[in-house]
Amino acid sequence: MDISSMFFSVEYRDIPDLILRCVLLLLASTLALWLIYLGLIKFFPAKKKSSVPREFVLKLRFLATLSLFLVAFSVYIYFFIKTAKPSDLEWGHPTFYLALLPQFIIYVGAIVLFVSRYAGYMKALKKTEVSHA
Repeated sequence: MDISSMFFSVEYRDIPDLILRCVLLLLASTLALWLIYLGLIKFFPAKKKSSVPREFVLKLRFLATLSLFLVAFSVYIYFFIKTAKPSDLEWGHPTFYLALLPQFIIYVGAIVLFVSRYAGYMKALKKTEVSHA
């Protein structure tokens, strides 16, 4: 099994293969998130004389990282579906959904992480606004 079949195949083989796909996609996604975050911090540093605390700027950069990751992952999903043969796209077969499970977990996980972090940051921002008022 080559690396392209691990990331661009819609075939379901067995449970160990599914677990391996999940782990590889999770590692690749984590690496992509880290690289995007590092790039945002390096190429767009926080201003030293800003009224916004540096910690909050870094938290907002993480939200931007998640947004860019979701865009990049959507492009990956597009090519993932585009490279599949029409005969492999058996929407009525349950194993088809098992083959898509790693991509689904990463996509939904990134959205949930974004929403939870956004809600947490908004709560923290409202608390700081109330304490300064």
